[in-house]
Amino acid sequence: MLPTSLSVVIATMGMTLVPALLLFWSWRRGLFHDLDGQSRVIFEERDWRVERPWESAGDRLARDMTFGPLEAARPGEWGDAAQPPAASQSTTSPTTPSSAAAPQTPVRGA
Repeated sequence: MLPTSLSVVIATMGMTLVPALLLFWSWRRGLFHDLDGQSRVIFEERDWRVERPWESAGDRLARDMTFGPLEAARPGEWGDAAQPPAASQSTTSPTTPSSAAAPQTPVRGA
C-alpha cells in the first residue's frame, strides 16, 4: 500500500473527477458534435478566399472549388513576402541615408 495523506487523495480526486465530469457533461450537451464548423467560426468569409503564396496549385484549386474564386492579397497581408515593391515606392538602398532618417552616431571603439 502506498503511503498517502488525506489531502493528497482529495486533491487528486478533485483534479481528475471534476474535469472528467465536465467533459462528460459537455459531450452529452453536444458541444463536440460539429468541431469542423466550430473551427471555421473565427474566420471571415474573405479569409478562405485570399491567395496564399506558399500553396501548391492543387491546394489553390481545392480552395477555389470549395470557397469560390480566390482574391489577391491586400498590401500588408502575408508580410508582403511574395509581392514585388510597387512602382510608387522609393527604391533607395538601405545604406543610402535619406533626409527623414535619424542622424548616425559614431560607435566608440571602432
